Amino acid sequence: MTIRRFQCILYSLLKYTGGCCCYFSCHNISYAGSPCIYSLTSNTYIRRITERRKTMKQNNSISDTKNLVLCAVCAAITCVLAPLSIPLAGGVPISLATFAVMLAGVLLGGSLGALSQLIYVLLGAVGLPVFAGWTGGLGNVLGMTGGFIIGYIPCAWLTGLIYKKFGYTAKKSAKILFMIIGMVVGNIALYALGTVWFMVVTGMTLEASLAACVIPFIPGNFIKMAAVIIVALPVETAIRKTMYASNPAI
Repeated sequence: MTIRRFQCILYSLLKYTGGCCCYFSCHNISYAGSPCIYSLTSNTYIRRITERRKTMKQNNSISDTKNLVLCAVCAAITCVLAPLSIPLAGGVPISLATFAVMLAGVLLGGSLGALSQLIYVLLGAVGLPVFAGWTGGLGNVLGMTGGFIIGYIPCAWLTGLIYKKFGYTAKKSAKILFMIIGMVVGNIALYALGTVWFMVVTGMTLEASLAACVIPFIPGNFIKMAAVIIVALPVETAIRKTMYASNPAI
């Protein structure tokens, strides 16, 4: 009786590892009607595990493909919106690029959001007219506004990282809160990099650089954040239902 109980306990411990079937097959043990024994044979168990692994691999492959498609779509949105700009006397134009960057971070998460903006920067660097004012070329990336262009990458990454980690599965109020926190942190990184780059290239002081690169853009950025929230919430719901698995890439 003691051996029988020990074998039942051993089966319970091993049933999720596959060792149970081998153990009972080798020892010719069969307990018909016992509550701790399943009717699966070793071959059936192995076949089911193999099928499950194959299905998981196919689902992961489909999910990866859909994530890359979304990444390309967000890069394209940035390419379309970034050239729409209003030149300012300070040399840094008002652009819709930051809206597209924050939207990419919220929808894609940190890693894919950053990748989408890296694609955008590379497309512009090779000469496509996707930067502000329908310009392109490596000169734009190395010029006085280059820090802002490169800063789109950490901006999207931080926005997506914070939101996906803390707000993605939260209730609506907390979701919006962490979305805002992510966008604020992302913009701080964007403007820090852009302002330092601007100072190095132009030789202007910190005060003058802040007046040219940061202060005029603060009100517009809050408007863009509100627009991102309005757009992202229904789009995210649609993505969850039609394209994403339960845990999107971060």
